Order: sequence, then structure tokens, then C-alpha cells
Amino acid sequence: MKATPLIALLMACCVGTALPRASAEEQAAPAAAAAPEAPAAAAPVVPAAPAPEGPRPEDEPGRVQQRGDETLIDMSFDKADLVTVLRMLGRLAKATIAIDAELTGQVTIASTGRIPLREAFEIVNSVLQVKGYTMVGRLGDGVIKVLPEKEAATSGVTVATGKRAEDIPEHDTFLTQIVPVEFIDAQRIAQELKPLVAADTGSLVASSSTNHLIITDTASNVKRIVSIVSELDKDQANVLSVEVIKLQYADAQSTATLLTQLFEQPRTGQVRLDPNQRGGGSPPGVPPGVPGRASPTVPGLMQAKEEFKIQADQRTNSIIASASKERIEQIQQIVKAIDVNLEPDVRVQVFELKFADASTVAQEINQILEQPQGGATSSRFQFPWSRSYDSGRNQTRVQGLTGLKENIIVPDVRNNALVATGTPENLLQVGELIAKLDVNAPLTDMMRIYPLENANAEDVENTLERAFGGQNRSRGFFSFLFGRSSGQSGAALDILQDISVESDEATNSLVVTAPPQAHTLVEEMVRQLDKPKQQVFIEVAIVDVTLDNTTRLGVEWSWKTEGQPQDTIGTDFQIKNSQDFAEGMRYTVVGKELNAVLDALMEKHDVRVLSTPHVTTTDNVRATVEIGTRYPYVKSISQNATGQIPVFDWYDITVNLQVTPRIKTSLGADDDDAGENKRADRYIQMQIQQSLAELQGQVQQLGFTSPIVGSRTANTTVSVADGQTIVIGGMIRESTNKVHKKVPFLGDLPIVGSLFRSTDDKVSNTELLVFLTPHVLKNDRDIQALTDQARTRTSTLGKHGTLTDADVKVGNAVAGTDATLPTPAPQPQPAKPAGE
Repeated sequence: MKATPLIALLMACCVGTALPRASAEEQAAPAAAAAPEAPAAAAPVVPAAPAPEGPRPEDEPGRVQQRGDETLIDMSFDKADLVTVLRMLGRLAKATIAIDAELTGQVTIASTGRIPLREAFEIVNSVLQVKGYTMVGRLGDGVIKVLPEKEAATSGVTVATGKRAEDIPEHDTFLTQIVPVEFIDAQRIAQELKPLVAADTGSLVASSSTNHLIITDTASNVKRIVSIVSELDKDQANVLSVEVIKLQYADAQSTATLLTQLFEQPRTGQVRLDPNQRGGGSPPGVPPGVPGRASPTVPGLMQAKEEFKIQADQRTNSIIASASKERIEQIQQIVKAIDVNLEPDVRVQVFELKFADASTVAQEINQILEQPQGGATSSRFQFPWSRSYDSGRNQTRVQGLTGLKENIIVPDVRNNALVATGTPENLLQVGELIAKLDVNAPLTDMMRIYPLENANAEDVENTLERAFGGQNRSRGFFSFLFGRSSGQSGAALDILQDISVESDEATNSLVVTAPPQAHTLVEEMVRQLDKPKQQVFIEVAIVDVTLDNTTRLGVEWSWKTEGQPQDTIGTDFQIKNSQDFAEGMRYTVVGKELNAVLDALMEKHDVRVLSTPHVTTTDNVRATVEIGTRYPYVKSISQNATGQIPVFDWYDITVNLQVTPRIKTSLGADDDDAGENKRADRYIQMQIQQSLAELQGQVQQLGFTSPIVGSRTANTTVSVADGQTIVIGGMIRESTNKVHKKVPFLGDLPIVGSLFRSTDDKVSNTELLVFLTPHVLKNDRDIQALTDQARTRTSTLGKHGTLTDADVKVGNAVAGTDATLPTPAPQPQPAKPAGE
């Protein structure tokens, strides 16, 4: 009766925990009964303790039955000691069983009947394998060892030779099998089959010198591996075929390369086994309950092992294939599918143009044909033939395989025509495209002129070019239809970069060429940029003040607001506090009437108004006021045959004032549209650069007089309310004058008159003050009113012997005169007291 898998499953599931090795009755069995069965063994043997012989399992009624030469045994046990069961089997088989001293435990086996003794050994061996042990040896040898599996592979394992799987017994004892391999490489097959061997207990190695496999594992697993080797180790020469396949259209070398790459691809469908599976649920072909019989993915094991080769014969444009008949049929089917004529009926057609330029159209269409497909740089237009072409920069075409001929568009400049080559389908598409392009396009929809009223055309052009990308001035008419050959993607961005802007200085206009849908954007941007800027009218008064005990020295500038609370802002040049301004002259203007302030200053004999220029400029545009004289000096002297020739140059001794106003609605925010009728809410931020060059003396060099010029510079940025006055000072000059004193009549007498007169040096200081009053001009009425005020003020100043408005040039660039600045010459002196 054969053992069934059910018996093994029940036996494996019923193995109990470790108990004492044997009962007292079994330990008392006579040693003489076991002596004939105990030959010398390498593993430690459990000795039988001398004790009275007790009942043995085989003595139970009905457990053992003899049928001829075959012994049958009932393997039903309930928590029986495993060592006791092994001893029973040894006595029945008349064999010595050497048991490892560490082996303990109980076993429960449910059997439906008696089974042969050999099958009983296999069942017990399965139980041992669950506990990590195995039997080494055969029943015919008379000695069986029970060892741990790790030691069993190297301790007394039976060695057999052959490649017939049917000669290997079907049991779980360890076995070493030497398998000769004839037609395949032993090392290669060993590498591929190695995952089928348990990594911890078995081994699979190859002998390269003899081309043999050496397998050590349980007999059942060795039998399975030998059966696989027998199926793989076959003479392939008997099943390979050679076929010559002639190609008509495709290239032989390219086709051979393609087929080789196709059949060398790794296949899927590999089997993955769980290395931790035990007992029930083992994969097919793996004995149940055997640890380590499964493995991870077996690379290459499930793949076809047939050899195939494909070579190209360029001379006859053929391929030679060596493979199995099934593979040859597959190759023939593939070749039949790809060896087709892909260049049917390539034609040449001439397209005459009436309106468009042949060279431009040909260039644009060829750029479309060269676009790589996909990605951010792909063409906006897709044609049926475009899938076969690339720009040559990003892709590499396999020559000779597809057999496609490029579509080419060539311009005929003499006849203004296009010569196109391609298939009839492609030529039809090209013809439709040319028909749409060769029309009398309304250029008024693409080219428009925008006259500017306020802004400068060149400035607006530069602004728009920067906004639109600045890369499309010379791209031409068709750039709007086809787009860029490369670059950024996106329809909105494409339209922006298709805009070209040119400025016309004569008419102050913009000439814009753009797609029709882009002109709405251009028109709105031009409208915003061409808004009229507010103007700033700046009143300037340059005053020379002679300093004395009633005036304060060192004040640079200061201004005071009229609102609540009042704030005085200025630079600290040795001024203790703002109350000090009450003593002497105050260099600050509280009100807005500059004319009244100047009239009050001119009533003092030590104040001279040098100039009162008026400058009108636009918001955020610099205005310059320059007043002074030009002084000649010898720059160099050249020598020639006639003597020395001096080279003269001019030095500008001027007061230079540069003001850049910026209109603000308040001290902290910009809003040019707010406060239309609230002058007090408007402020003008002024960036002021002031420089002063003055003649301080003269020096003689090489017989010529050269000036000694001193210069002073001041830079500042201030915010002033609309109509408020700011004064800039601190440019103080010291001069020495001769003062003559004499007694009337007596001082004029000859000889003795010198006794009644004297000459003294008087040192005086003068300070140059600049008054600035900005006004925001919102409309023509403001301009006219300020102009009338300026004329009245200039006329008043003329009565005092100072400059008039005729001497002042007013404009955005320079307002200046040739008025002479104070020099070291003697200054007008006050009337002499009586008696001097």
C-alpha cells in the first residue's frame, strides 16, 4: 500500500513539541538487542540504557504484518516519541539508526492501513525534514544516519552517476548525482538551474573540464533537476533550418539588425516561487514540506533555448536565417510585412505664384517639413508626410529601411514658381497650402501706423520691443503664418513674438506689423504709453548775499510746510535748532510768494539777484539751468619755425543746476490721477544736482595768464509741496577788498595828503542762494497764469538793475545767460561816515 500525500500532511501537522527522549520502559531495553544493528557511525549514537525490556510498539497486536518477503506496518501514532519510532523502524528493517543527540519531540500520524516498511521510512523522513533533520543512507546499506540537513550534504551522502531521471529513487534522502552534459554548456545550465536547489542544504556546480553537473540535494529534487537537464541537453543541429530570404525594397543589413534585436529581447512569463513555502501549497514539482525548494525569479529558464543566427548579404540584398522551422516561419512573416515599396509614384510638380515671393514661401514650407515632431518646438501645422522627417538635430533615421524620399520644395526665382517633389498625396497637400498663401493679402490688417501725440516714437518702440521679445524685426511676412522654426511654445507667446515695431522720427509714429488679432493689444499698449505727461514749471532765483553780523552763516537749505502740524526739514550745518532762524536772516520760505520774498531781499543793499530763470519740463524729465561766463586760458603751446604758438581753450565758470522732478500725490504714494483739484495734496520730488565754478585768482605761466578756478558740488533729493519754495545755499565765498579812508580836502593835498588818508583790506563773505519753486501744470490755464506771473516778476527784477527775462532762455534742456558771477573785483561799498 502506497503512502498518500494526505498521510504526510497529517503527519507534518501533528508533530508536537519536544518531550523527554524516551520512556523508562524504552530506556530499559536490552543492549544486546540493538548491538547487531549498530555499526560504527560518524554521528553520535544514542546508547540504550541497561534496563528491563518493556513493551515495544511493534509488539502491539496487529501493528506489524508479514506478507511474503514484504513487511507491512501500521503507522498510526498519537504523540509518540520520535526517537522511539525511529528505533522501531530500525528493528523492523534490521538496520542500525544513528540518531543525533539533539533530536527530540513527538509525532502524531494517522494511517488508514498498513504500508510497506520503505514507505514508512519516507514518512518519518518527511517529519524529520520539518524539524530540520534528514536521513542519510539506504535500507540496503544496513546503516542510516539522522543528521541536521546542513551536515547531511557533506556527510556520507550516496553518490550516483547518470542523466536518466527514472533511475533516481523517489524519496527525500540526500543524494549526490553526477550528470554528464553533451550538447550545451554545463556552466551556463548550472547558473540557470541553481535557483532550483535549496541554498542552505543543497548545491549545484559545474565541471568545466568534463562538462558535467554535480547536484547534491534530496533524491526527489535531484530527480526533477536531472529531468530538466535531459530535456535541454539535445542536439540542436537536428532541428535547425537555414533559409535565404531575398529582399526587394528593404535594406538587408538594416533588416538583419532589426530582426536580431527583436528576437534577442528577454521574454516574460518567468516563474517566481516563494522560498519560505513549507508543507501544503508547494509549487508544482516541489516536494511538499521540503524547505528551500522554491527560489526567486529563475532568469532564462523558461526562455526558448534554440540557437538562431541572422546574417545580411549586401551583394544580393538578402538575409540568411538559421533557426528552427517555427522561427523561420516567423522571420518570413516579418520580412514580408516590412519589405514593401514605400516610394510609390514620386512625382515632380511646378506651382506658379501670382502674389507671394517664391523664395520666401519655399523657405517657410521647408522649415515646416524639417520640424521634429512633439515637444515644445514642434510645428503648429501637421501634415501627413511630416511623421517621416526630422530636423536632423534631435533624431537619427535608419537609412535604407523605410525607403522614404524627402519632400523638397525648390524656388524658381526667374519664373516666381515652386518646384515640389513628393507623392501625389503630399503634393496635393502642398498645393492646397500654396493656394492659401498665394493670395493678395490685405496688408492693412497686418500693418498699421500709430501716430503719437505725447510720447517719443523711438522710446515707445524700444519699450514695445523689450515687451514683445525683441527678436522678430527681420523674420518677414510669413513668420506670422508659420511661427518660429524653434523656440518657446504657446499660442499667446507666439503671437507676442510675431510683432515687429519700427519708429518713424519724421512723423513721430510707430509702424507695427503683427497678426490681426495682436493689434488690439498693441493699440491698448500704445494708448497707455502715449498719455500726456504732466508738466512742472520751476521758478529759479539765484541770489548773491553778502554776509554780515545780521545774517547767519553756513545754512545750506531748509523748507517748512504750511499744514498742521508744521514741520521744518533741513540739513544740519552748525544750526542749533529751528528757533535760531528768528535771529538775523532766515534761509527758509514759509509761503508761496517767491516774488515778495525776493522784493524783501533786494531792499537790503547787501543782496543781489543774479538771475531768475524759469524752466518748464515734463514729469520725470531732467531740466538744466546753467548761468555763467567762459574764460579763455592757454591750454598748450606749440613750437614751429616762426616761434611759439599758444593754443587757447575756454573754461566755463558757471552755476549749473540740474533738477529732475517727479510728481507725487503725497509723500508716500504715487497716484497721478488723484487730487485733480487739490494742489496742496500734490508734492514734487526733486532730484537736485548743483555745481558752482568760480574764479578765485589768476596765475602767470609762460607769459600768459591762467585762471584759478574753484568748484563746489552738492546733490540732494527733496519733496516739496506744489507751489512751495525751497532754498539751497551754503556756497560761501570769501573775498578781500581794498578800503580807502581820508579826511576831506586834506587827504587830497600833495605830499602831506598821505598823512590824512589810509588804505585797509576788508574781508567779506558772500553766499550764493538758489530758490526753487515747482508748480504742477494740469491744463492750459495753469500754464498761462504762471507765464504771466513770471513775466511780471522778471519785469520787477529788471527795475533793480538785474537780469531781465530777455536774458533767460526757457526750455526743457538749458536755461542760462551770460551773466557774470561775482569775482574778486572790488565790491560796492556803503557811504562813508562823516569824518572819514
